[in-house]
Amino acid sequence: MLLGGHDPLKGRCRGSIGQKMAICSPRITGLEDGRNGRMEIVTDTFTKGEATRAQLIAAAMELVHTEGVGSITARRLADKVGLKRQIVHYYFGTIDDVLIEVMRTGFRIAYQAIATQLLSRDPIDVIWDQFSSTTPESAEFLALALRKETFGNVAREFAHELHRLFGDAIASDYQRRGLDPPAHPAALALILQATSQALGWEAALGFSSGHEQAKATLNALLGRN
Repeated sequence: MLLGGHDPLKGRCRGSIGQKMAICSPRITGLEDGRNGRMEIVTDTFTKGEATRAQLIAAAMELVHTEGVGSITARRLADKVGLKRQIVHYYFGTIDDVLIEVMRTGFRIAYQAIATQLLSRDPIDVIWDQFSSTTPESAEFLALALRKETFGNVAREFAHELHRLFGDAIASDYQRRGLDPPAHPAALALILQATSQALGWEAALGFSSGHEQAKATLNALLGRN
């Protein structure tokens, strides 16, 4: 759910088109080859109410990326988009509602990127690449998901969709190569995901002893050496 340092509120992304407004929204672009997708802010058109809500979400995503979840307040969001603080609560009610929408948007972006990569890459490589690195905001949202049911529900829904996506991709890849697919492709995907995530958390803490050996061992078990 990273915004890659882009400012979602640059003037070039705000204007009007007839009865609609043109503003910036976060989206993955440049995915044609399945590898080089990147987070960018692109221009979309919305009704005025939709545009204000989208601006607030984009601003919240930028603040989470640069300053963390704790930086999100109604005043900070209102100042960033040039509106009154009451507008934030009009559209979202509470700051948790803002953060849940940031979480959902981040998951949608991640799902889009993963699904596109799976069209042209080995699904096992995609799993390793996606889950062997982590970010501070990922850790913050995981903590929220563990503490608050509403965040946990969003995380569980995303996890369910990922398990299905990876399981289907692994089964299709084995069939394409003329191999018998694993009895439980989704279970294999889950094992790979859990392993790569564990290594990713350790790497984020500056510890990588045994990581290459762990990956090599799994590849050997899968006959991928």
